[in-house]
Amino acid sequence: MDKKLIINQFEWSVADEDALAVAEAVEQAMVNRTTVQLRLYDKERRPVTVYLNGAAAAFVVFDPHGDPRPSQMS
Repeated sequence: MDKKLIINQFEWSVADEDALAVAEAVEQAMVNRTTVQLRLYDKERRPVTVYLNGAAAAFVVFDPHGDPRPSQMS
């Protein structure tokens, strides 16, 4: 589980087996300005359900690598 999804300022983890479905759902929400349900994990690796409102989200970043950037601490 090393992929990340950042919605506005909140960071979530994405399970490898859910990555494609999550990426497609996020794209659908942002393009169509709809709400989608996402199965994600919080910082403590607890499963959570996040509802993404594509009409209200300022930005969403899907990081398929999830590794800390050189300017970030892990």
